Amino acid sequence: MKKYKNIYMYSIGIVSILFGLFFLQSEKYRNVMEDSEYIKTKTFGNLELSLEYKSTAEMLNEQLNDVEDGNSVSKGELKESLEDYMSFKLKLENLKGNGMLKNIVKTVPEYQALIQYLSFDMQKDLFLCTENDTLQCSFAHFERNFDLAPYANIGLGFYRTGLGESICQNENWSVLLHADRFGLGPLYFRFDSDKVCDN
Repeated sequence: MKKYKNIYMYSIGIVSILFGLFFLQSEKYRNVMEDSEYIKTKTFGNLELSLEYKSTAEMLNEQLNDVEDGNSVSKGELKESLEDYMSFKLKLENLKGNGMLKNIVKTVPEYQALIQYLSFDMQKDLFLCTENDTLQCSFAHFERNFDLAPYANIGLGFYRTGLGESICQNENWSVLLHADRFGLGPLYFRFDSDKVCDN
């Protein structure tokens, strides 16, 4: 019996060490990503909004990983279709660490209205702006997590054809979010053309 108790204690110790290492690595990764040229962050009290540029290669990788084994997808065709868009991930995070959406609203109807907004209407409040042009968001995909995580992710895409090559020749461009729904007004996430267009 004592032998099993020792094995049990060693197992708990090993699991604790592994969990600690995983936590430290994820925190290290998170800090590196927050300081990246590809992620722009704005913090308002306990609400943090971050916008991450996703390169065509990243999007292609994600799409190919999501494809089921039985489906045949042409990598070339998929890459070609992804190159037509500039892709981003908008992350809304509650820094207190509990459910994101329920901290913004108080009642069930307000919660349902927020889900409706994030799923269908937020796209109308997102723009890619250069010195000479403004392009409305082509698509927005709200990744539903049923408020089990302290964040909400929205995938965004802007159709490049509307801007041609001007986005890479223009140093002053940004993604604009009219964040009135969150009581914040217009927010500009500015990106460096050299970093984004070389990727």
